[in-house]
Parts: sequence; C-alpha cells; structure tokens
Amino acid sequence: MKIKNLILSASLAFTMCSVTVADQAPVLDVMVPSGKTGSTMAQSVLINDALIELGYDSKLVHTGNCVNAVNYMNNNTERPTIFLYSDNRYYGDKKKFNCNIVAKDDNFVVNFNLKLSTMCVRADTDFTTFEDFIKNKDRVTIATTNTLPGSPYTDLSKQFGVDFVRVDFDGTKKTTAALVASDTDMMYQRYTGYVANHPEVKCFTTSASKAINGMPPMTEVFPEWSLNQLGSIQTVMASNLTREQLENAKNVIIQIQSENDKLRKYLADSYMVTAGEMDADGFGLAGFLENVQSIIDLDAQGNK
Repeated sequence: MKIKNLILSASLAFTMCSVTVADQAPVLDVMVPSGKTGSTMAQSVLINDALIELGYDSKLVHTGNCVNAVNYMNNNTERPTIFLYSDNRYYGDKKKFNCNIVAKDDNFVVNFNLKLSTMCVRADTDFTTFEDFIKNKDRVTIATTNTLPGSPYTDLSKQFGVDFVRVDFDGTKKTTAALVASDTDMMYQRYTGYVANHPEVKCFTTSASKAINGMPPMTEVFPEWSLNQLGSIQTVMASNLTREQLENAKNVIIQIQSENDKLRKYLADSYMVTAGEMDADGFGLAGFLENVQSIIDLDAQGNK
C-alpha cells in the first residue's frame, strides 16, 4: 500500500515503438471495461486519440464490464489491446461479479496514474493544527466515498481519542456537497482538480510523500494512521502482446503522457502522479498488487 518517495516531477520522452511489423501502422487498441461515462472512459479516449496522432491503428473498444472484457480478450486473438484497470475495480469485480482479471508479468504494462488522497474541511474553518480542529470534540464525522471498504478511521480514533465516524456518499460531487452543506465535519476524498479548486473546500493534507500545494503529507499529520499513504492506482494491462510489445507499449504510454497536450493537461489538472514518475521510482506491478492487498485488508477489517 505504501507509496514511498514518489517523484512529483519528471520529464521523459521516448521514441515511438511499433507493436507490429515494420512498414505497417502499429496496432494498439484501447479497451474500456467500464461505463461510457467517468474518468476511465475519458482517459481511454485521450489515450486512443494520442495513439492515433502518433500514427497508430488504434480503435476504442467499449466492453462495459469485466465479464464482457474477459470474453473479448478470449476471442480477440489478433489485435494487441491495452486497458485501464483500477485497484478498486480489480478487487471489486472479483468480489461482486466473480470476474477475475489477474495482473501478472505477461499482461502488465505500466501503472498509468496515482490519485492521491486528501483530508478537507470547509473553507471557512480556521485552525492551525489538526489538534486545534478536534479540540473539545468527542465525535468527528467524515464524508467518505462509498467505494472505500471497511473501517478506515479506526487508527485515527485511537491516535486522537476522538470517535471518527464515516458517512458514505456516492461519488466525489455528493461527498463534497455533504461537506459544504455542513452535513459532516470533514471529507476524505481523492485529491482531484474538482476538490482542490472548490471555493468552499479547504484541503490540508494529502497522501503524497512530500508537501503538495503547501500541504504537509499525511505521514506528518496522521503518523500512526495505517492509510496515510493510500492512493488509488489505475494500471495499464494488456491482451495479445508479446513481452517486447509490452515494453514498447509502456514506453509509448509514458511518451504520450509527457508529450500529448490534452493528456498531459488532464493529468496535471487532476493532480495525478504519472506513469513516468512511478516507473522512474520503480513502482510497478508489485506496488499495484500491494495497493490491492491494502483494499482487501481494509474490507476484511470492516467485516469482522
């Protein structure tokens, strides 16, 4: 789970690498094993467009869910294909639908992004330290996205002697709206552009390994919290690629994140740690699977 020493700036460029034979347009399709809306689709479209701009024969293939994705990969024996898959979906698809796409050396390309976590309060809340904020409180409610399993705030309750209570909402906007409406005292959410730039929200720490936008890391604010470095990872997995093609695809993913204006802006505006940054830090398949295990452990803890 712990994502250590991630470099938050990198400049990487790679020459385009073909995943098919010479003198033909390289083939690399982008599959979307999720809904037609949301960040996975948005990023998949950007990847597909960037590949086409590089001269690839790239098609966007919408399968909609894990089961359809597995069926597509089993039947697609010709065209190399990549797809984004988050740690939450990796675990959730297996638990809810008994659909298991296993990430391993022969289908892992590169981690596409890391979404940092953040703690926020309303913008009109004035405090210097977190101890100031919880002073004289015996209960603190935290707006929490309902996709987070288990009981994440147990360690915080023990550390500060205050009962931290999760209040679930469906998605970032509803979670943020609950905080703004004073339905909860705090919010635990992904650190996205929507959250970071919201005029009525003030975030005060993130799960990064260093200060971000003047905010100290959670390792300093919540040093005893087991989730103080938990983020959400989207990885790139592949179907119908050789090991050489996997390496070429990794280089191309890092290249387009660095060079494609729209994709680079999307990642920057969303405060995401990029593929190049994670790869340079040696954060690969093992790191992704460690994050998945953290989600599994958290879910198991909540079911005890």
